[in-house]
Parts: sequence; C-alpha cells; structure tokens
Amino acid sequence: MWNETKSVSKSMNTIDCTQKIYRSRLILAFFLLILAAPAYCSLRDIIPRPQQMGVISESPTVISGSFYLVVPDDPTEAEILVEQEVIRLFQENSLRTPILVGFSHFTYDIPSIWIGTSERFPALVEALDSTGIAGMGLPTHNEEYQIFVDEFRILILGEDDRALRWGALSLMRLIGNVNGSLNIDRVYVRDWPDYPERIATINSPMRNTEQDDYCTAIADSSYIYKMNEIEWNNGDQGMAPEEFSPWTRAFYFPHAEALRERLRSHGQKLTVSCDNTGKTVDDFSWQEAIPITNTQMRVTSSAFEVIPDCHNIQIENGDFESWSGNQPSSWTVYRDNLWSHFSRDMSIRHSGSSSLKIQTPGNTLTLRQWFSVQPYGYYNLRFWCKTSGYSGSFYVDAQGPPPITNGVIRLGSHLSASSTQDWTEYVVPFSSYHLDTLRLLIGLSSLSAGTIWFDDIRIEAADLTRLVRRSDTPLNVYEEPGHVLRTEGVDYRVIETYSSSYENYVRQPRLERIPGGALYLNDIVSVDWGCAVYFQNGKNTVCFSLLEPLQAYQNRVRNADSLLSPDGFKIHINEVAYAGHDQLCQSRGLTPAQLVGRYCNNMYEIIQSRRPGIPVRIYSDPFDYYTYDPRAMPTTSNPWTRGENGEGTLAQISSDIEIMTMHRYSQDLDSTFITYEQYGFPSVIALYTDGYESEQLAPVLTAKKYPDCRGLIAYGWSSFQSKMHLFGSLAWNTGPFLIHTPVQPILATDSVSVSAEIWGDELGSDLPTLTSVLLRYRWLPSGNWIEMSMSSSATDHYAATIPPSDSSPEGMEYAIIAQDSRGEIRRAPSGENEAFLVQLSAASSDRVDRALIQIEHTVMSIGDYTLIEWEPVTSAEYYEVHVGSRSDFSENSSTLLARQNRDTPRYLLQNTTANKSSEISVYARIKKRIEASKTCTRIK
Repeated sequence: MWNETKSVSKSMNTIDCTQKIYRSRLILAFFLLILAAPAYCSLRDIIPRPQQMGVISESPTVISGSFYLVVPDDPTEAEILVEQEVIRLFQENSLRTPILVGFSHFTYDIPSIWIGTSERFPALVEALDSTGIAGMGLPTHNEEYQIFVDEFRILILGEDDRALRWGALSLMRLIGNVNGSLNIDRVYVRDWPDYPERIATINSPMRNTEQDDYCTAIADSSYIYKMNEIEWNNGDQGMAPEEFSPWTRAFYFPHAEALRERLRSHGQKLTVSCDNTGKTVDDFSWQEAIPITNTQMRVTSSAFEVIPDCHNIQIENGDFESWSGNQPSSWTVYRDNLWSHFSRDMSIRHSGSSSLKIQTPGNTLTLRQWFSVQPYGYYNLRFWCKTSGYSGSFYVDAQGPPPITNGVIRLGSHLSASSTQDWTEYVVPFSSYHLDTLRLLIGLSSLSAGTIWFDDIRIEAADLTRLVRRSDTPLNVYEEPGHVLRTEGVDYRVIETYSSSYENYVRQPRLERIPGGALYLNDIVSVDWGCAVYFQNGKNTVCFSLLEPLQAYQNRVRNADSLLSPDGFKIHINEVAYAGHDQLCQSRGLTPAQLVGRYCNNMYEIIQSRRPGIPVRIYSDPFDYYTYDPRAMPTTSNPWTRGENGEGTLAQISSDIEIMTMHRYSQDLDSTFITYEQYGFPSVIALYTDGYESEQLAPVLTAKKYPDCRGLIAYGWSSFQSKMHLFGSLAWNTGPFLIHTPVQPILATDSVSVSAEIWGDELGSDLPTLTSVLLRYRWLPSGNWIEMSMSSSATDHYAATIPPSDSSPEGMEYAIIAQDSRGEIRRAPSGENEAFLVQLSAASSDRVDRALIQIEHTVMSIGDYTLIEWEPVTSAEYYEVHVGSRSDFSENSSTLLARQNRDTPRYLLQNTTANKSSEISVYARIKKRIEASKTCTRIK
C-alpha cells in the first residue's frame, strides 16, 4: 500500500454516489464530535509545575482499547500500594482499568504503562535513557519522577515509591477522554521538589462526621498538590479511651485509624502533636501560677469582698469629658493623622456630658495611655460600649515599657459586639506581673460599617479567681493594719462556688470568716495568692517545673503511638515568656528560657524512649532569638537572650529536633536561619495560610538560601483549603517555567532553530517578569560556549537561530537559561552541567529524509473541508501531512500542515484557495521499536 517514491490520489469518480454521501455524513459527524469533545490536558496543567518538561510530538498517544500496567515482578508491600493507587487514579480519572502485569510476563501486543524505581526496574531506566533526552533515565534528586510518552508506551520512573505517586498524579493531568479513547500528550517530564519536606497541618479533633470530612479533605487536597506529610494537631490525640465520652470514643478511634490508613495509601508521613501545653492543660492545678499580692478585701457576714478602688489606679479622662478640638485629653493615638476618625459626642453618652465616637471605617484605631499599677496585682479593666449598624471588632491590650521583648499583655484579644446594642459594660481581667507601669490600648482592630462609642474606662482591683493551691503557690491572708498572718481552717476557709471539685485548683473561690477566729466583721485583709492567668482568649500554659504534666505527656505519647504509629511527633509549647513566675520555677535558679528548653528536652526524651530515632519537630516561639510575638507576656529580660553562660533555650535541647520557624514572628528571618544553622538545628518554614500570597512568597524565597531549612509547613484555619494550591506550588518550586521540544538531528550545513515556551509563576501578589532568556550552545567536539539572547516571538514564546558552523562539527550541545525579576533561574535541561545534544548528519546524507516514508492517500471534499485519509502503517511512529511541490522536513517546516498520531490516519483540512491548488503529500515516520531486555535484577 505504500512505497518510498510515489504518492497516488485515488479518483473520487470510482466511488459510488450513495457510498460518497453516506461516508461524507459519517466522517463529518465523527469530526464534529471530536471538535465538540473537551480538549485533553497539557503540561501547563500539571500542578505543581515541573522542573523540566517538553513536547515530543504535537499528536497525542491514543489508547482506544485495553492497556497494560507493567510493574516489577515479586512486588514489595510498598510497590503494591503504588500499584493500587495508580489503578485507582485511572479508574477515577478515566473510567478505565489497566491490566496489571509483571515485567517478565509482559508482551508488546497492546499499549503499556511502565512504572517503577531505578533499583527495582532497570529495564525502565534503560528505556528512558534510550530516549536521548538530557537527564532522563537516572533520578538524581529526592522524590524525582520522570515521564516519557511515546507512540505505544508510557514510562514513569521514580527515585522512590513516593515519587511514583507524584508521577502518576502528573500523568493524570496529561490524559483526556475523547470519544471513549484516552488521549495522552506526547511529552517528557523530569521533576522533583525543591524542598524535601512539604507539610500540611490538620488543626482539628475528630469527634463527629463534619470534623472527619474536614480532616479527610485536607489529607486529599494536600496529596493532589504533592505534599508528603500531614501534621495532625489534635487536642484529643493520645487521650485514653476512658477520657472520651462514649459517643466520642466510638467515633474517634475507627475514624482516626481510617485517616491513618488513607495517609499510608497516599505515601504521606504522619506527624502528631499530642500535648496541650500550648493551649490548655489536663489539670488546672498544673498551670503556671502567677503570684498576686496585696489584694485588699473587707470581711463581711457572707464572704470577703474585694475593695475595687484600693490601689487608686487612675485612667486620666477615661470618661471623655475633657477635649481639645477632636482629641480627648490625656490620650494619644498611633499616627496623628488618625485623629480624624475620632470625635466627641455630647448627645450620646453613658454618663457625664460626652463620649468618644468612632465612625469612619478604615485603619486600626487605638487610643493609648500610660498608667501606674502595683506589680503582681490582679485587676479588672471596665469600660462601656454602644454600637449602631456596627460591623467589625475591637480589642484591649496592655503593654509594658521598652525595651522588653514581647511586651504585650493581651487582655481581651478581639472582642465582639452586636451590630446595634445599647450601652453595655465590658469587664476584662488581667495581671500586671512584675511591671509597675503599663500602657493601655483600647479601640478598633477593624471597622467596616456603622458607629461605635466608648465611655467610662476605669481600672479596679479584681476578685480572686482561678486560685492554684500548690505548696509553691501559698494562699496567705493578712489582717491589716499590721500585716498579721491568719490561719486557714481557723480564721477563714475557702469555698468553691463553681460546680467543680475543690482539690488543687479553685475556679471561683469565696473566702469566709470562721466564727471564733481572729477575724471580725468589717476587718480589712490583704491576700497573696497564685492565679492561673488566661491569655489570648483563654489559653494557658503549664508550670515548667512540675513532673505531673510530663507523666501525662508520656501517657499520651504511648497512646497515640499505639493507635496511629506516626512517623514523627510534634512538641507544641509556644508562650515561653509565661515561664518562671511562680515560686517553684524561681527556686530552681533558671531563666525562663532555660526552664522551657529543659522541659521541651524532657518531652523529646520521652518520645525517644518510646520510639528511638523517630523525628521530632518543635514550635519555634521559645527558640527564635529574633521572635517578636505580641501574644506573650513580658518578662524581666528577653527570654531568648544568648548569654555567655548558656542562657536561651537552644542550648537546652537536642540538635536533632527540627524547629518550626514561624515567619510571621521573626523580625529578621535571615538571622533566624543563620542562628539555627550555627547551632546545628534543621528547620522548616511555617507559612500562615490565612494571610496574603505575598506574605507567603517572601519567606519561601528567603528560606531557599539556607540548606538546613528542609521545607515548608502550612498552618491556618479558615482559608486553608482554598490556598492549598498556592502552598503546594510554593513548597514544590517557584518559577520561571519552561517547556522545550529538543531539536531533532539536522544536517551539518543547516542553521539550528531553538524555541521554548517560558513564563513566570503566579505566586504572590507581585507577579515576576522575565528579565533574560539566554541560549547557550557550543559545537562539538571542542567548540567554546557561546551565549545569545532568545527573542520573544509571541506571548510566552521565545526563539533563537544558531547559524551553521564554519568547521566540520560532529554535533552540538545547547541549554536554555531563563531568569525572572526575583532572581529565580530555570534551566533546560535542569542541571547546570547538563545540555541537550543535537546529532549532525553529513551534507551528502539523506538520513533525515530516510525515516519519512511517503504513502498513498485519498482526498475527499466534505462541505468546506477536505478529508485526507490513508491506510495505517503498522511501524509508523506518526504521520506528517505536507503541502507544496517539495516537502521540507526540518523541525519548523513551512510545508508541514500537521503531525498525526499513529492511530489517526486522517486529517481534516479547511478549504482555502491555496489548499485547493496545492499538492498534498503524506509521510509516515518509521521508528525502530526499542525492545528493552527482559532481565530485571531484583534488589531487595
């Protein structure tokens, strides 16, 4: 049916008219169906973007029937999981199930997908290496995968089993269903992550179906974007069964195990956090007890009553009666230009003649004033608030004087109010700790609509609450005047008024006079006590000198390990500056940083005793000397100071612990990473996923400079899933990205045209631009490297033409280098010392033409189209359709109309004047099939 020299056009006059009409309608319907079908995918659809990629042919590989999934013989348990996952992906994405076959039993009678690692599938390495594409065939990076799609075979090679999953996920992006057939882009991909650790966090318990769905969704989303680890921060993690309610226990255990199995099927690691010391504690009596002194009270017949004004704390002009223009006296505001948002309202007020009114939406608006307090006092901040059509939130803070690091006491954090409410009093308790001067901040963190009024701000002594009863936190009652110590159980007693047990913690204590004792009605007493202070909307921390919390932690580690068998543990202690206030901590003579560091190291040793060598990650707040964390309490000195005597937490913990670096809290991220490297600590950079994209991009680019930063971890809540795509891309690599089709063999006398599709990434709000695109080449065997700029030929397309060599070269090497405005560089091939090789043919040789065999074809007119059709050629790699009296077979031929897949022996051409008068030629490119060896060495 075909020969090498002649093309024959069969006359349509020999075909019966009825046959012509029927065939025309059938073919037209077929092509209209193809045009209406969704387009198959492309390299740009692979998420995250690959490091190296290119197109082999414009025509896709088409699989219309059965196909093999070829795997190593005698598969390992890990390989079986990969095989099951690949089959699942095909079933879900293409509704097709491949036929699983071991390599030694594989025959070439139907299309096949080969998948395996280089150690277990040497024939796959050989097949990829034979493609001649630079870098293919030998993975050199962790989690690297390679894909090559030719006319009858798809090759997926992985550096490890996890890389095989990434290759399979990327392959799914290249497959489209067209009329029941799988159309697969003819491409090559070589890809690996820039970061070995790419971690998504699940910050949720698992007590009901909704939480289970959320945890599962995070796990599945992170897998799609090639994250290799889940960190599960669950407050219930490690609790014993009897600590759960019956319903929660029945739900949690099977669903937690199901999530664990899901991660195993994904090939993802699981790290669990099973301590609550960063948020709450199992026993309130374990909390850090802040000493409170000289709370003055009056003895009454029912109870001791606090004397609110005993300390005479003055908030000047707290009733907003005194004004100078639109500024209330004694108050300041950050940035004077914000005074325009404030005004005096003399018609709406809680008391007196006026109040403070805020009406204009916009910035954070806080009034500020310094005031004096008694150190280690316990107080109530009281103020009145009214709203009208209000939308937003406000907050109240107290701040110590500089230069104390982390000098903010978060009193009420973000408080809420109804959209429209009458005057309402807010009461916010706080401790002054060791300070005698504080600065009050009160105002709005946001105001998107409406009006809000403040009035009658004052500070009073607060009643006893959350009383810790340990030997190191004594409750002492002194009769005044004279400061005479009285005896509990003789002169007074402590009653728990709240519905909880009274052991070492009294949530709402009431002190009562015991008749017959030394105290009488209307006596004045002063009380020293220990208060478990809440902060940041109810958080607290343990006393870092107690053993009981460590014993509880040991139990939790054992329980979590037994149920989930995690791949790592997380220690979550953050509010370091809370340590060291109670007498037990102070008696040890350690700085707050040393206390926390030693406590964390104890937790690390507990983990190692259970699972020797298991990785441990720790929250960075206590370990970053450059942290500014406005949530924590002020201490007498910077708790992170690197003193000559080993102060600071880094000196207290094992350097095997990985530190989770919080980019939002570091004032100097470069210094943070340098310090960790100096001390020998690995780290990961933590990105707050509820923030802006530009917030996340900058720390990633910084972390990229430090080899000891192993990767990225996402933490966040409300918008986590919506930003999984962004985070997955950041954690894998940043642009620019480059698609290049390697140059085919050429004649020695030809110029060489090199083209590529190049574009910047879409990460962050400030999108980068390409600053340079260079083509670097040299003639072989001994030519010098020459650089030339590639010109933009269309959107995202660049090209350059290399002139013929003056010598008689044996070949040519070249590489493409693109750089963007961020300084990020992408190379094709990917390695600095890699290059594409172009083989040259002698000038008299017809080597390039010889593989193209001219074949017979028919031409049929169908309306405004011309159908060109030919008989399939069994050994064809693909077909080329040319127009013109003489065909040009160069890579960028002007006579080439189309390259068609070997399973598509037809081409539909829209009629034009040029087409009607031109000569059509059809060629089959013949390629010898690479028959890889059937021997496959088993390496176990």
